[in-house]
Amino acid sequence: MKIKSKNTYAKLQNSSKEREKQFKELLLLPKFGETVRTQEKQEVVEEVEEEEIKIITPSPVGIYLPDGKRKKCPISGRLAQYFDPQSGIPYNSVDSFRILRDVQDDMYYWAQIDNGGPESNYKGGIGVYMNKWNGRNAKGVPEGF
Repeated sequence: MKIKSKNTYAKLQNSSKEREKQFKELLLLPKFGETVRTQEKQEVVEEVEEEEIKIITPSPVGIYLPDGKRKKCPISGRLAQYFDPQSGIPYNSVDSFRILRDVQDDMYYWAQIDNGGPESNYKGGIGVYMNKWNGRNAKGVPEGF
């Protein structure tokens, strides 16, 4: 019987070694009642103060030039009293405003007289808005004139 007890003891040792291999990670954990001390590294982080930047430049639109004089209305040629908030173009009257909006909506015919280029005196060329696309001619004027 002593032989049997040795074999059972050897079997128990082998099985415990196999368990240790299988549960190696679990065995590394602290057992009940054990305390584990950990060390933490503290990093010093410099705080950077954020500064609020305010841009204090006037908007490029308006009816006044930098020298304080009023701009002229490109439609009537008179001193501007208002400006179009959409395009920033100054205007003088309601009629001028309607014309500016119609030009933006492509309701006027644009005639390009000079396309510009290397041989031209004008960099961007010269053009002019002629008349509304669906405009009526004056009395006695032929169609398309």
